[in-house]
Amino acid sequence: MKEAGWPHELYSLCNPPNRAGRTELLVYYGEPSPYSVEQEIYVDFLPLGDYIDSGVWNVRLVPGRIVDGSYQMWFPSSAATGSATRFLRPRESDTLTIPSTASNVITVGAYNAATDAYADFSGRGSEEGGALKPSLAAPGVNIETAAPDGRYVSQTGTSFATPFVTGAAALLMQYGVVDGEDPFLYGEKVKAYLQRGARPLPGFGAYPNNQVGMGRCVWDSCCGKLNYSWLYHNQEKKSTIEKSQIRRHFPYFLMLIFAASL
Repeated sequence: MKEAGWPHELYSLCNPPNRAGRTELLVYYGEPSPYSVEQEIYVDFLPLGDYIDSGVWNVRLVPGRIVDGSYQMWFPSSAATGSATRFLRPRESDTLTIPSTASNVITVGAYNAATDAYADFSGRGSEEGGALKPSLAAPGVNIETAAPDGRYVSQTGTSFATPFVTGAAALLMQYGVVDGEDPFLYGEKVKAYLQRGARPLPGFGAYPNNQVGMGRCVWDSCCGKLNYSWLYHNQEKKSTIEKSQIRRHFPYFLMLIFAASL
């Protein structure tokens, strides 16, 4: 049967549904999505009473055919499951979420700018090779941001780290595409300049790594890779932009083509 309301079409593998104690199990097979070629399997635990059965649930995989033998499992966010529901021995790698897992996006991790420490809530990429994730990191702890009614509030999360990198990329694309200095300064080329300008964070001996990628995003360092005198004082166009203005405003660019590693 088709299940409505999912991100993409799913088909039930259980007919009739399986039951374990007072819990009903529904298993769905997912099709590839616009963000992933993986055909994921979804398992629903549905209580027949008020709650699902408590205790330790053991998951045993019995494959019909083994392709490479690797698999990964995730829970929904803790907001949905509660803090008491968790894996017995979780692994911190491969905890990026869609759409940050897509191959052609700039994935942004978070760190605490006050201490230059990695933010432990920031998702991590794979330890087994593959695409570099995250691409780099930006401040994501206690970020002052706009709120309704003209207020400003302090927020924490990779959703507040990503706009720093979004703004830096927007300024790079302005220089290249809008101002005609490099019509091909977009996509992977923008990512390359941002990563080349990234700087190390304390506590990491090797770069890139699966926690902060190439390091922290440093705008001045990105500027140093190209001729960005236009950015601070463009005589020809009679416009002047102070560094302090750039640093103050670019965190508030809209998140367009970037993915926070939640």
